[in-house]
Amino acid sequence: MDNDFSENIEPIDKNEPCALCGAATDVPQSRPVDERDCYIYGAGQLCRECYDKVSNITERVNHRSYS
Repeated sequence: MDNDFSENIEPIDKNEPCALCGAATDVPQSRPVDERDCYIYGAGQLCRECYDKVSNITERVNHRSYS
């Protein structure tokens, strides 16, 4: 009897960890980066908390640059 169940098993889609703090995110690794929230090109996937912190810092730096 052949017990090869591998063809019936779907691969597990792991979620991306935050590139800054390592926390789990709800973003599957298979999701294209252009369809992700909280993704920063060159840095990677961020959790919402880190993304908000980085966005706030970036806004303050940009505001100072143009003032």
